[in-house]
Amino acid sequence: MSSESIVPEYLDPPDVAALVGVSAAIVREWIDTKQLRATNVSRGKQPRWRVRISDLRAFMSTRSNQATTESSRNTELTTS
Repeated sequence: MSSESIVPEYLDPPDVAALVGVSAAIVREWIDTKQLRATNVSRGKQPRWRVRISDLRAFMSTRSNQATTESSRNTELTTS
């Protein structure tokens, strides 16, 4: 067995929240509003969401780009 750590392909909302630094409720809001892509693995009425690592990376990249754009706009407004 190798000494490399095993990284799961999917994360549940609490794991995503811990990585990103927000609450699980915020992650579920992102999922509900389709900002963050997730898969429902439940067979019952209560959803059980899982987020693919690649989807989380894409989401964070998009949010980072939005934050950079907003920051640039705010800087332009304050220096005008």
